[in-house]
Amino acid sequence: MWEHEWCNQSFQLMPIRDVVSWNALIAGHILHGHGDEALAVWSEMEEAGIKPDPITLNIVILASRHTNLNLVDNCHRLFLTMRTNYDIEPTSQHYASFVSVLGHWGLLEEAEEMIDKMTIEPKASVWRALLDSCRIHNNTTIGKRVAKHILAMKLQDPSTYMSNLYSASGRWHCSEMVREDMREKGFRKNPSRSWIIHQNNAHSLYARDKSHPQTKDIY
Repeated sequence: MWEHEWCNQSFQLMPIRDVVSWNALIAGHILHGHGDEALAVWSEMEEAGIKPDPITLNIVILASRHTNLNLVDNCHRLFLTMRTNYDIEPTSQHYASFVSVLGHWGLLEEAEEMIDKMTIEPKASVWRALLDSCRIHNNTTIGKRVAKHILAMKLQDPSTYMSNLYSASGRWHCSEMVREDMREKGFRKNPSRSWIIHQNNAHSLYARDKSHPQTKDIY
């Protein structure tokens, strides 16, 4: 449970508040979906003259995914001024965070265009951020283009992302076709694992696992 007031009071009582403590407070608000509060702390941090580090800017960018109002323009300005204002070079992680912000607010085409114009080679995390947004907004058109980039990277299990996109859009047949195709090509995904406590006994279950002694009762 996020004790908002208690954390703020504890922070104020700290004898020394460095960039790490500021980052922790901002991140705490973001983890609990309090984007506006996180940005308010960021403003206080700037007023206090604390120089941000790369982690600070990454989490401040992410805060715009959790605000009540669309603050993409403000987020974009921060992203564009990272070098000039803070002497911090944007990394793939910063790009991934900003892509997730654009995607959250439905700006999928803008996010794709930004990735295409990146001055550094986008890592898988950047494309995944956009693909996840495509899944949320059921946009298979952009999603298929993004999935091609991920597949080209020859990741351990690139099928998961495209399959999940089809599943989210209700195209279950396409989803299963993708999974089957990737299985034939030798890609494997670590199966999901669940635990169930029944009559004081813990039972471990894997997706599609039929080895449990009570398989008939489970399925």
